[in-house]
Amino acid sequence: MQSDYEDLLWFQITRGTALPPPVRQFRFNPARRSKADFAWVPDRLIVEVDGGTWVRGRHNRGAGYTADRERDNWCCLHG
Repeated sequence: MQSDYEDLLWFQITRGTALPPPVRQFRFNPARRSKADFAWVPDRLIVEVDGGTWVRGRHNRGAGYTADRERDNWCCLHG
């Protein structure tokens, strides 16, 4: 599912930079069903938009926050 913030960042990346367009919703860890909001696969770069801190969203509740940190740690460990 894409958020308004992801759409805004997509617009900024594809219209405001010389970067090649990233792959959206790239599945990088099939075993955990992890997806990155944006990925430049040849460069092994992913970008995540975690959303607002004060809006009671998934990313700032205990389980969601923990899952996000586990995802981030997995990415760091696997380059």
